[in-house]
Amino acid sequence: MSNLGGVKSNMNTKVIILGVGHSNQLVSESCQPAVYRAFFDQIKPNVIGIERSPLEFERDDFYEFTYEQQNIVIPYAKENNIDIRPFDWLPSTDDQQLAWNTNDIDQSPIIRMENSNKSFLYFQKKSTLEDLFDLESEEVNQQIENWKTTIMPGANDFPRRLFLYRTFMQAMRIKHIAKGYIGKTVLIVVGHMHKRDIESILTEISYIDVVQPSEYGIPTRENVISNIRNEDLYAVASFNLLGVQSNHFVNWEWIRNVIQSLNEIQADLETEIFNIRFELLTRKIKSEDAISKYKNLLDNIEPNRKFKFNGVKDNSKIDSYYDPFGNLTVMNRVRLEIAREYYKGGNINEGERFRKHIMENDNLTQLQQLQLNAYWDDYVINMY
Repeated sequence: MSNLGGVKSNMNTKVIILGVGHSNQLVSESCQPAVYRAFFDQIKPNVIGIERSPLEFERDDFYEFTYEQQNIVIPYAKENNIDIRPFDWLPSTDDQQLAWNTNDIDQSPIIRMENSNKSFLYFQKKSTLEDLFDLESEEVNQQIENWKTTIMPGANDFPRRLFLYRTFMQAMRIKHIAKGYIGKTVLIVVGHMHKRDIESILTEISYIDVVQPSEYGIPTRENVISNIRNEDLYAVASFNLLGVQSNHFVNWEWIRNVIQSLNEIQADLETEIFNIRFELLTRKIKSEDAISKYKNLLDNIEPNRKFKFNGVKDNSKIDSYYDPFGNLTVMNRVRLEIAREYYKGGNINEGERFRKHIMENDNLTQLQQLQLNAYWDDYVINMY
């Protein structure tokens, strides 16, 4: 516990800044959603602050990539009657127009490109956090500090300057939240790059005691298991097997266990799709076997059925933040996977025939058809 701004008091607000990797919970078993719920159980906060600005929070509008906020923190807080307070800060629309030539930086582009704003989210192995408290390490914080203090030439320095100002404004809002909960516990869940800077600002506030999350310890395995939800399993399986992540680092042992749990708890069409993709990606079956399995599913799928979790924020588009085809129906997703396997086997005509099936679906708008064609080569033909 630390407070550099004054004498510690039992009447001070205890503030815990939990740094997170946005959506990292979907690729790291040791930071999976159930770990967060079990950790929250240990803290027993009176209020949880989430990384969204007040206006957007009131509209129930969240960053698409902050899985931990809208899918873990908010449901947990509502289930346990814990207050929720937004603390993020966004530039005005005028400022966004000046800096980015857009008045809504949250809006995803029509076509997401690699290394562009709002590109598809995936994790390389080196960026996967292996521990809930890894973000307290000096190594991680030194990397952030180096970035914060490295001035770039001209307009290239804007991201760093904005980050510093945004983090300061986050701290000011957290300060205001803490003042409303004197003598109580405030948990702040925020992107890990903001954590150390926010703490350095808050330690100067006389009525705040900053407490490191690690002081509460890692939750027990039993508590984690008791906090696993079916929706976690669908989200983890979808992110790793259907999204861009499937072509990068995947914890295959964990995904095997996730699928096994789904098979035991709620075996259905979606679970069978996950089974087939898992067997393909782990080289347990070949393309011709997968095509046969996929085709057996087609007769039993309701035409308009959607996946239980797809990460889609804008339903007018075909993509989500992690999957170029996240908004497809289950039926069309199976057709897409059949096409993928035909291409792999060199049967281009059959692959194109299944693409035509999808394109002619009455549920696809012109925009969605445009996106489907734009993503097809990179994320169907050329992606395993």
